[in-house]
Amino acid sequence: MKRSVITAIFLISFALSAPAADYEVTIDGKAYLFTEDIEQQVAIKNGQRVAVTVSTLKVKEFREHGISFRYPSHAKITRENIYGIQQITLETTDSPIFLLQIYPGSVTPKQVQQDLLTGFREEFSNMGAKFPGDPSGPCQRNIGGKALTGVRLSYSLSSLPHETEIYTIKHDGKTIAMIFQHAHEDKTAADPLFSMIAESFK
Repeated sequence: MKRSVITAIFLISFALSAPAADYEVTIDGKAYLFTEDIEQQVAIKNGQRVAVTVSTLKVKEFREHGISFRYPSHAKITRENIYGIQQITLETTDSPIFLLQIYPGSVTPKQVQQDLLTGFREEFSNMGAKFPGDPSGPCQRNIGGKALTGVRLSYSLSSLPHETEIYTIKHDGKTIAMIFQHAHEDKTAADPLFSMIAESFK
C-alpha cells in the first residue's frame, strides 16, 4: 500500500509586497521554522509524514461607493444595479458568499434587515430548503472595528446545513447591508475570508 502524504498549505495574510521570510508554525504542539514557498517534511503524532508549505495569501482591496475592504485575490467580484440598489457579490470556489448592498439613506437599516430576512427565507424555501423550529436568531461580528449584532438564518439545502448572517448599518448617509453566507462544511474556508472582509471594512 502506498503511503499517502497530506499536503498542508498554510496561508498567512500579509501585504501584497511582503518579502519572503522565515515563519514559525506550530504543528501538533511543536514549533517549526519555514521559509516561504519551500516545502518541508514534518512528522506528526501518529507517525505520518506531512509535506508543509507556507505561502502568503495575495490580497486585493475593493474601493468603491465610499466603501473599502480587503479580500483574497482568488475571489471573484461582480457588480449589479438592481432597481437602484448597488450589489457587490464576492464568491470563491467553495460555498462562502459575501454580498454588499447599498441602499438610499431614506431606507432604515432595520427595514432592510427584516426585508432581507423575509426574502432569503422565501427564496430558500422555493429551493427546497428545510428550516429548524426557530431558524432565525441574533449573531455578532466585528465589522470595521465595531462589534455589530445582526440576524442569522439557519437552513439546510440538499441535507447540507447552511447559515446566512445579515448586518445592516448607516454609512456615509447610505444604508448598507452585508450578508455572509456559507455551508457548515465550508466553515474553515469561510471564517478567514469573512474575517478579512469584516475587519478591514471602512
